[in-house]
Amino acid sequence: MNKQTVPGQHPALLAFPSWNDRHLLAHCLDGLLFAMQAVVAASGIFLALSGTGSWWLAVAALGILCGIALFRWLLLKTTVLNEYQQAYSDGLSLRAGILRQLIRLSLGDFRSLRSGRLVRAFGEDILWLENNASSVRPEILYNSTALIVLLIAACIFAPGPGVAALAFLGVGLLLLTLVHRRIARGLEQRALGLEKAARSLSEFCEGMAVLRGFGRARKSVPDFEQQIGRMRNGARKGVLLATPIAVTYRALVDLSAAGAIAVSLLIASRSGGVDTAAIGNLAASCLLLAATVIPARNFAALSAMLVLARIARENVSGLLAYEEMNHGDVHQIPARYDLQFEDVRFSYPGQSTRAMDGVSFEAKQGSLTALVGPNGSGKTTCLQLMMRFRDVSEGAILLGGTDVRDFTPETLSSLFAPVYQEPQLFHDTVAANIRLGRPEVSNEEIIEAAKAAAIHETILARPGGYEALVAPYGRDFSGGERQRIAIARAILKDAPVVLLDEATSALDPENEHLIQAGIRALVRNKTVIAVAHRLSTITAADRIVVLDKGRVTATGSHDELLEFSPHYRSLWERFNAIRMSHP
Repeated sequence: MNKQTVPGQHPALLAFPSWNDRHLLAHCLDGLLFAMQAVVAASGIFLALSGTGSWWLAVAALGILCGIALFRWLLLKTTVLNEYQQAYSDGLSLRAGILRQLIRLSLGDFRSLRSGRLVRAFGEDILWLENNASSVRPEILYNSTALIVLLIAACIFAPGPGVAALAFLGVGLLLLTLVHRRIARGLEQRALGLEKAARSLSEFCEGMAVLRGFGRARKSVPDFEQQIGRMRNGARKGVLLATPIAVTYRALVDLSAAGAIAVSLLIASRSGGVDTAAIGNLAASCLLLAATVIPARNFAALSAMLVLARIARENVSGLLAYEEMNHGDVHQIPARYDLQFEDVRFSYPGQSTRAMDGVSFEAKQGSLTALVGPNGSGKTTCLQLMMRFRDVSEGAILLGGTDVRDFTPETLSSLFAPVYQEPQLFHDTVAANIRLGRPEVSNEEIIEAAKAAAIHETILARPGGYEALVAPYGRDFSGGERQRIAIARAILKDAPVVLLDEATSALDPENEHLIQAGIRALVRNKTVIAVAHRLSTITAADRIVVLDKGRVTATGSHDELLEFSPHYRSLWERFNAIRMSHP
């Protein structure tokens, strides 16, 4: 897993947003026109007060002002709409790009991602990027152009006041730089706090049954409030540091106009007598300098929004910088489905001991191969390596003579039908959950698969039957019912390799023999690999692979292993002892 060396510079973000040069020019032109409105008004006032103008000049100035306003409206009507559409379209594409990236990650990298970070990226971070594209950058262009033009015009009308205004604004911009740096630290703490709060909320919701069962539900509220408090305090600390400077900046912006006007009055008072030209000049410069306050004050808010966009960009870029797994280009389905582990070694990230240490065994097509052993022996790791949820460190896993790393992701996925110990149901119809691997199948085929998995009658007993909507995470089904739906899903997919990860662990004895019959139906011309703690479910397996601490200690049939493998015999005796003590 490698990250980009420069935060926020991932190619997908460099292209966000898709800027249109005409839009950039439109906002610069809008800023220029805003300034010109003030210039035209100031010129009219100067001509009127200096006695060099007439009523028709005032009418002409009013007409010009109306014309500029109408042109600005026409200019921005389409530009702003297109910018918002483009920003949110780019935001949608970026979300889809992150999702595609997550799909292509190894399971290890995916699980290393914090759920709060993903929630923050898909929600607030991309919203700030969209806001930056649709509002902040255009506003910066508009306000910068308007401020520059207004200051130049003010200096032309009255150089003294203009220079005075520039001095005030210069000090203010210097302070704004300090504000930007200080508020960045607070907003970064806020972002991390938001991430932790999202993760805590997810855990709080998912673990409600456990929390209530152990009397911790109400006691968890203060813990969550503490997380929210930390998020608030992080932002509050930055705001408290920045607020005095931000207020000073705004005061200096306002004083730039007031101070320049005071300089104008001082110059006018020293001219002696009543100088109508000086009065007109003073009034015009006062108007122009007052107008500079509008764009100058906006930079304070825009500065904070730039920080939020930068933080968002770095987080999203960090997600996109995870390297996806390298995939092969073999599309062809193998002629046979024998599966071989050849001296496989594998270590989980951050662990010094190997989870797989020289594992070799073969699972023949048309047979049932069982993986048994104590917790942590490597059984589930074998399944993950087969499906390339993770990649072997050394050695190879061959399917039909082809290394699983050489298949395309789509081809490799089509070869496996997994049933997990904790099956996942989705918030969709029961039928849609069963046909997950083969969306094109008929309702009759779905029913046949459900019957084979002994779940058909249970489904029909529910209102809506197969078209009933499953609650999120399948909460309206028991653990055993979820597993039987998952087994029906695997039966229907009809993949050549079936992987059962403790697939019968939550089944009651009444239905266990029915499930075993369904599993036996899968064996014909297929490779079936089952992970089991309940050794009674795999006594008829063609081959049993005994694992311990990432190594194969014995292989053979149930009877052979009872005779020749002390390790397996110990597992069997322990299993029977537990079964006898819990009949």
